[in-house]
Amino acid sequence: MTRSAKSLAKKRAEALKDFDPVYYLERYPDIKKAVACGQLENPEDHYVGWGRQEGRFPSAVREHANKVPVLFCIFNRPEITAVTWERIRAYKPGRLFVVSDAARNAKEELLVEQTRKITEQIDWNCVVKRNYAPQNMGCKNRIVSGLQWLFSQVEDGVILEDDCLPHPDFFDFCFRMLEIYRDDQRVMHVSGSCFVEMDKTSRPGWLSRHSDIWGWATWRRAFRHYDPDMKTWRRPLPWFGKWLGDGPLEREYWATHFDKVKRGEIDTWDYQWHYSVMKRRGRCVVPGVNLISNIGHGAAATHTKDEANGIDLLRTFPMGAVPMEAVLQHNGELDALLFMRRYAVNSMPKLPSVEPPITRCPEPPCDVVICHNEITARHGVGALLKRLLGDREDWFNIRTTTHFEDPASLPRSTELSVDDTTPNRVSAFRDMARFGGEHQVRSILCVPYREEEALRAIALKAVTRAPLTVYLMDDQNIHSSELPDGPMKELLEQADQRFAICREMSEAYCAKYKVSVETLYPALDHADLRAPNDRRSMEAIAPKGVLIGNLWTDGWMRRFANAVRSAGLQVDWYGNAAGRFRGVSEEELTAAGVRLAGFLNDDELLPVIRGYDYALIPTACAVDDASHAWMAKLSFPSKIMTLVFGGGLPLLVLADSDNPAVSFVRNNRLGEVAEYDGEAIRAAIQRLTDPRFCEDFESTRLRLGPGFSLQEARNMLWDPA
Repeated sequence: MTRSAKSLAKKRAEALKDFDPVYYLERYPDIKKAVACGQLENPEDHYVGWGRQEGRFPSAVREHANKVPVLFCIFNRPEITAVTWERIRAYKPGRLFVVSDAARNAKEELLVEQTRKITEQIDWNCVVKRNYAPQNMGCKNRIVSGLQWLFSQVEDGVILEDDCLPHPDFFDFCFRMLEIYRDDQRVMHVSGSCFVEMDKTSRPGWLSRHSDIWGWATWRRAFRHYDPDMKTWRRPLPWFGKWLGDGPLEREYWATHFDKVKRGEIDTWDYQWHYSVMKRRGRCVVPGVNLISNIGHGAAATHTKDEANGIDLLRTFPMGAVPMEAVLQHNGELDALLFMRRYAVNSMPKLPSVEPPITRCPEPPCDVVICHNEITARHGVGALLKRLLGDREDWFNIRTTTHFEDPASLPRSTELSVDDTTPNRVSAFRDMARFGGEHQVRSILCVPYREEEALRAIALKAVTRAPLTVYLMDDQNIHSSELPDGPMKELLEQADQRFAICREMSEAYCAKYKVSVETLYPALDHADLRAPNDRRSMEAIAPKGVLIGNLWTDGWMRRFANAVRSAGLQVDWYGNAAGRFRGVSEEELTAAGVRLAGFLNDDELLPVIRGYDYALIPTACAVDDASHAWMAKLSFPSKIMTLVFGGGLPLLVLADSDNPAVSFVRNNRLGEVAEYDGEAIRAAIQRLTDPRFCEDFESTRLRLGPGFSLQEARNMLWDPA
């Protein structure tokens, strides 16, 4: 081996002494992908050749050693705190400082307690220090004292308030900038926010005169110049105008706010920091992409009670690795744009959404379905959702419980059970913050059954800002108390579009909540809509009925069995009847004339049911089925479309009162309605199987069928115009 080769081998060995290839591939998905497809032979070559220069970590140990201390300032907003906390938790800082003010009144005490508890969920190796005020100090005094407390113990640190949601790359960016400019007295501040369009900036950023505090970092050496009382501020100051240049708008903006702070008209701490940095003619690092999204604007905020004119919920983008040799320059043009976008925002339009260049392989975007049970053909809601999703694989299901344990429904799903130790709303925001950090959410579809589903949809929209669609398939609010008014109202108001499974449900929710709710009946694939029925022409054979789906209570089941027995019918039942929801034995059902035919998926079921003469739709009765009385009011059996338009079967609805199924069948002349009475049922079946009715029915269903197109329903849910 030549001397130069030996030297290179020695340098390579030195570079790789702490290298962990498993960590490296998991930490950097772009490298993992490049190795998998053969673009790179191994991760070691990449780290030695490029990774070190790009600032990538060779091992978890080295990454942990390079983590900057984090100060987290919290108060009385547990939901928002839970979201930001998940980003801190994912970063796993080695040193964490938590500052909290005390409640201003008795009403706030529970909120403050809940907020503090969120930050006590530490599941990594970390030194934690807490500074909880015994009595309310106010925004200015609490933050200032917290900063002073932090820098009495550390040389540098990241500062996050509860509503400043960081991109995962924010922490590494701050660490590297703190290292690069540690001894440069000119640089006093590292920002996480960038309010300038990405097509005007470049990574990693520039040096600015503006020190934004929506997620920031600094050094003890800089913070020692902080003047919380602005003792030296007065008009005019010669250096002030010179430092800000020729822009009269900018000079007047800062002077006006500094005057208000000096007179005590604003209870804040950040303008004083701006002033302290300006007074020292300090420079501030601004990232070339936005790394912070402010999620706290609104009525609960201390200062930002408005919607911030579009600068609050800005998208965040990956920064990528920052080389330790990075050198930033001051850019006056970008500074002017930043001022107009951030501070003089009332005179500017909202920032456009600009797609970032991808520097790391992101999680593929997915549509998220939030519902109660699994998405499986074994129950009505699940079967309808399964049909709407089709063969797509770019979706994910978040559910509250597992009833059917259907393996086919589980690969792209997660069960989030109710956390009894944490308030539902807080746990929802915590869980959705965690989920949103791991998945790129394109859209949200919520089919609410209980409060948990509503809160998770509200939280996931707040975290990801993905469009939210609400599809009401069961009434759990108007004639049931499963989903309280508060969460339901908030869910419907937050939704970008709202649907209900039948006209009556749409009208009821429109009337109660004063929002538009469109009707979206269950839909079928167009290929199934015109399928002929195979049996009705065989007049010599006694009519035979079919039931598909589930009956959910013992009382409901017994009423149905008794009605079939008294009418002398023979009915085949396809569905989950043999499962956990049946309270009548198989022997009793057989004796009544009901044969349990087992479960079939839609593809298997449609050819089978086309051989029957009619379909039974037994609806709930409020008297006998108290636990499911709501089903007697606004419930619409989703299998109706499968039976009529896919199976070509006229319907016999069993009901003791008007309900959506009764109205749909009567208004569209798709069958008959009878009470749970043997004589009434026999008479209805005779009318259903009359050749003249059959001819009219066939004409009607072929005319109405295209109005329930599956593709149109999919377009409405996933690709709204």
